[in-house]
Amino acid sequence: MKKKIKGNIFLIIFLVLFLIPKTRMFMQSQVQKIIGYFNQPSIGETIDTIEYYGGLKGFNAPNIDVSRLKGKVVIINYWATWCPPCVAEMPSFQALYEEYKDQDEVVFLFLTNDTPEKLTAFLNRKQYTLPVYIENNTVFSNLNPTSIPTTYIANKTGEIKVKKTGAVQWNSEKVHNIIAQLLTE
Repeated sequence: MKKKIKGNIFLIIFLVLFLIPKTRMFMQSQVQKIIGYFNQPSIGETIDTIEYYGGLKGFNAPNIDVSRLKGKVVIINYWATWCPPCVAEMPSFQALYEEYKDQDEVVFLFLTNDTPEKLTAFLNRKQYTLPVYIENNTVFSNLNPTSIPTTYIANKTGEIKVKKTGAVQWNSEKVHNIIAQLLTE
């Protein structure tokens, strides 16, 4: 009987924390982190191809001419600061980025349409150095993700070999193997 009461109390506290605005985002992102460990990407058939035209306005990175991405493995992530699954996967993306940021053959593009104020506060609070670009709906318009977070990984010829929606643990052995495989293609 006491176990059942303790279990019910725990459940009530858990649900109340989801209802309180100050703790909701934290609770949702923690649940998404757990889900992310089971939601792993894999290489599949070509989903689409990167259209190498246009440019992206860098928020905390230099503006980029998309045509310069040819011959590189490109990781494109659509995200937002207010999105719990996006927030949940950012620590693993930061760790992955840290491992590849000095390799010219791997490019990370974190695309968002958040305001500069929200981006600055979020990136500073979390101490993220990920290269963030302002999404403009014309570059990569063929990708057209319907939900966030959505991540695409393209090989050196621009063929998108991975598309993953939802929170993922990106700094995993499986993802490192995918990148290594795409670098050798």
